[in-house]
Amino acid sequence: MKTQSVVLIKKYVDWDKQHSNFIEPSIADANKTFADADKIVIEMKLNSAKTKILDKAALKAIYKATLTDTQYDYLDQGKAAFGISFLSSSTAKVEFQRFIELDPTIYNDKWVRITIPIADMDQFTGDPWVRTPTTVVAQAATIADRIRINPELYGSRVGDAFKWGNVIRNFVPDNSDAGFAALMLPENFKEMHITVKKIEVVWK
Repeated sequence: MKTQSVVLIKKYVDWDKQHSNFIEPSIADANKTFADADKIVIEMKLNSAKTKILDKAALKAIYKATLTDTQYDYLDQGKAAFGISFLSSSTAKVEFQRFIELDPTIYNDKWVRITIPIADMDQFTGDPWVRTPTTVVAQAATIADRIRINPELYGSRVGDAFKWGNVIRNFVPDNSDAGFAALMLPENFKEMHITVKKIEVVWK
């Protein structure tokens, strides 16, 4: 077993590289399919000394009228947020994902054990921003290749409560590369320092 510490970064204002890092252990050697998996178990800790999560007031002081009051809520809710994904090879583009958030006021510097049943994950094919729903049954022959922990994704995008995780580009009228650059917004980051001591797939 290995223990890994890493800072996961969400970039609030970059045009195309909002999520610049992730953890991605391979499980290809198991040669198992999506239908073979029962659940994913992760043990992790949010380290307060190296974590930087700006609150709404701080974000509004930096970006001012760039966003509306409601849009600031969708930009960040003050929590450490991660997308936990169960993936096929990059060519098959199958992904099962669950959005997890940790409230620093509750979980700072505490080991947290997260158990995610495969059946409870969002199941889709294609790129994450253009999702085509799929099922465990449909992917019964698809090899599960790796697990990924990604910083601050969109969540499941189901209902109003799941609109968190946006970046400023999602809200400005001209979100092209040139249009966004012309706003000259100051760069800032959400930094989530985590220590992971266990990532396990429990097979059926």
